[in-house]
Amino acid sequence: MKVSVRRSGTASGIDTFEVPAVKGRWTVMDVLDYIALNIDPSLGYYRHSVCNQGICGRCGVKVNGKAALACTSKVQEEELLLEPRSGKVIRDLIVEP
Repeated sequence: MKVSVRRSGTASGIDTFEVPAVKGRWTVMDVLDYIALNIDPSLGYYRHSVCNQGICGRCGVKVNGKAALACTSKVQEEELLLEPRSGKVIRDLIVEP
C-alpha cells in the first residue's frame, strides 16, 4: 500500500512509503507504527498507548482529506494521504491540543 504523509521540514512536504497493510484489518495507527518502527523512526505522530480506543482524540489526523482517529480508523483504501488535523502544527502529524 502506498502511504503519503505530509511532513514538516522536508523539501517536498510529503514523504511516501510502501507499507504491507491489510485493508480492513490494519488501523491508521498500525500504519504509522509500521513506518516509525521499520522505515523512518523520525516520523512525528501521537502514540498514546493508554487510550488507543478512540477516547482521548489525541491521534486525530486527516485521512484522504477527512478527519479521523488513527487508533480506530481501519484502512479501507489502496492509497492513503495522511495529514495533520487543523491547528498549529508542531511537527509532522502532531498539532497543538
